[in-house]
Amino acid sequence: MSNIPPAVGLPADAPHLGVPRPSPRRIPFHLPVRKNTGPATSKHTGPAEPPSQAPGNRSTIEQSPEVGTSPVILYVDKRQFGRDCISKQLAIQLSGWRIEPIASARELPRNGGWPRTSVVILHTHGASISTAEVTDELAMIAEAAPGVPLAIISDREEVAEVLLATRLGSRGYLPATLPLAEVVGAIRLVSDGGAYVPACVLAAASLGQSPPDVRPRDGHGNPIEFSPRELHVLALLQQGKQNKVIAYERGICESTTKVHIRHIMKKLGARNRTQVVLMTKGVTGVVSD
Repeated sequence: MSNIPPAVGLPADAPHLGVPRPSPRRIPFHLPVRKNTGPATSKHTGPAEPPSQAPGNRSTIEQSPEVGTSPVILYVDKRQFGRDCISKQLAIQLSGWRIEPIASARELPRNGGWPRTSVVILHTHGASISTAEVTDELAMIAEAAPGVPLAIISDREEVAEVLLATRLGSRGYLPATLPLAEVVGAIRLVSDGGAYVPACVLAAASLGQSPPDVRPRDGHGNPIEFSPRELHVLALLQQGKQNKVIAYERGICESTTKVHIRHIMKKLGARNRTQVVLMTKGVTGVVSD
């Protein structure tokens, strides 16, 4: 092929006559892409933060960043309707407090860190304080929230119920007939370390009435009787002593101690040792050999 010079007047990169030049190939240019593997790589000398949990899996207390300062009321009520209505009213009357309604004491958080002004309120409705249902709730509250003030709302106004609730650690007994303003005032009093006693008890004391019999009762309302040996074991059980210690102090076999405890639990309808202690507070008649 003859060597033909480029056409006059055409740019140097124009195709040669007869033999077109191939167009220059464009090579794509891409900026390097950095994969986003997390937050910016800044130096951080502090401890790594734990992964956050979904809000739905945590209680109100655990979600709250102000848990150390905000007063908290844990309202325990097995009835959904009453739980919703009363908790809403408490939230209106006690602005600035955190209200957490739950159906059972089993839902109480056990992670500690309770605010100093926390209050647990248990609504027992028409059930007696001496029933296994209520003492079971009280035992779980005592285990999950030791030292946190407890108040009880009840449909019953018998003096015996009030005294028994007080012996079981309640700082306030609130009859369901109380006006809302008095309930709110009683809650504030209990949270500040005080105790609320309803007027029925004060009236009975002013009239000089003898203290009512607060012994635990069976399903028919009859007082539960214990044998002398059961009373001995019960007295040591209330001191928090273990079976082998009770057996040693009473001079009996550990298996015999377990038999006595089983008999006591059966009479009371209790499910565990904690319930036994709660249900038998104030029981007298312990004798010595």
